[in-house]
Amino acid sequence: MVDEHPARTNHIPIISHLDISIETHKKPPRPNFRATNWKEFKKVLAMKLEGLDAREDINSESEFFSHMDKLTCSVTEVIDTCIPKSGLVPYQKRWWSQALAVRCTEACRLACRAYNRRTEPEDPIHSSHMASRKIYGRAGQEKPLGRLSGNTGQ
Repeated sequence: MVDEHPARTNHIPIISHLDISIETHKKPPRPNFRATNWKEFKKVLAMKLEGLDAREDINSESEFFSHMDKLTCSVTEVIDTCIPKSGLVPYQKRWWSQALAVRCTEACRLACRAYNRRTEPEDPIHSSHMASRKIYGRAGQEKPLGRLSGNTGQ
């Protein structure tokens, strides 16, 4: 017991080894509905729904739930096969859309052309640049549903 005491102390040191590693949680890839080919999706969904037993009369609650489960499974299968997957980027701009990217590119292109003609204030490029900046600014301030309402996929 004397061998275990360090010199000039009256206690025994306790050494503890703790495993405090953190498990990383990977989120599964999510469907990217914006990049979907909607014509193909509708075609595959129509074929899948034709294979279901669609009767007009449902006699019991269990039969209703059975039909509902088959319909849900069919739609889920079509979503899994036809809609591309994308991972969640930590710094993703969820409000950004492809239409907004096009407007941004156009505004930047016109800004370069207006800058090149900055010594000519009467040039019409300046007015078209200001108009495109206003359109781009308004598009960035819209609500997300307002931007997506025109994207029906048809």
